[in-house]
Amino acid sequence: MTQTLMKDHGARAQSTNAFQPPGAQRKKSVCFIAYSFPPIEAGGSIRSKNFVKYLPHHGFDCHVLTIAPSGDKVEDDLLKKELSFDSDYVTIHRTASFDPFRRKHSLSRSIREKKRTRFIRWLSAFFFIPDRQILWFPFALAKGLRIMKQYKCDLIFSTYRP
Repeated sequence: MTQTLMKDHGARAQSTNAFQPPGAQRKKSVCFIAYSFPPIEAGGSIRSKNFVKYLPHHGFDCHVLTIAPSGDKVEDDLLKKELSFDSDYVTIHRTASFDPFRRKHSLSRSIREKKRTRFIRWLSAFFFIPDRQILWFPFALAKGLRIMKQYKCDLIFSTYRP
């Protein structure tokens, strides 16, 4: 699934062009890979959003490769609104992600569930190296190769959670 951010050719587009000399062509393109990216609320997603926000001001067209939001991930409506930055130069490409341990968060959990969660964490420490997000790799690789081929990206930038 590819989501192109809102294209606003009005005052917003004029303000982004103020950072470039008249007649300048955008020649550089970056594939920005981040597992967490808004509207998913996670520590790394805010850092990624703030980094991507300034790439167009430095002459980059940005293609963000990230996971699609799902029912178990917390989404922030404010972060959704902030995604309209430099929409002419930022495209978000979302992929599926496989995590067998995902489940909806529940405030009340039984002792049995807590023990199961501890066991799953222990188990994943041995089988999912470096972590459970490794299961996103096949989806990210396939989509990333398509992005690189279609947009001829000059740079691949990958970020990881803190």
